[in-house]
Amino acid sequence: MIYWMIFAILSLLLPAQRSGNPCVFHLESLNYNPLARQARIQGKVQVLVTISSEGRVVSARASSGHRLLRQEAENNVQKWVFSPGEERTFEVSYDFRLEEPDIYYEPHSRVTFDLPERVLVVSNFKTINP
Repeated sequence: MIYWMIFAILSLLLPAQRSGNPCVFHLESLNYNPLARQARIQGKVQVLVTISSEGRVVSARASSGHRLLRQEAENNVQKWVFSPGEERTFEVSYDFRLEEPDIYYEPHSRVTFDLPERVLVVSNFKTINP
């Protein structure tokens, strides 16, 4: 409850951004799609994001990348919350990478955010037959 009060006060005190990309107030990490990892699918995904004046994601549409990676990126960015201001549209680039060594257990994903424009998701290849 206190977090929402602080958020509301800051929203009133901070000037609305008129240009450039908005500030991210809340985001969630993501995991490499297990099927994409097993199929060794990597690559970049460009997502066109539209946010409302309240900072909520109204739409997120991937324009490039493999279907499995596109779905993961769209689902992730839809959970983000941005600073209030005017409605705007901008692009977020997701980069999904797999690296050696192959491991037999379910690898963890390492996610790096360069907000709000770039997200790097790195994991290890998974051995198909351990």
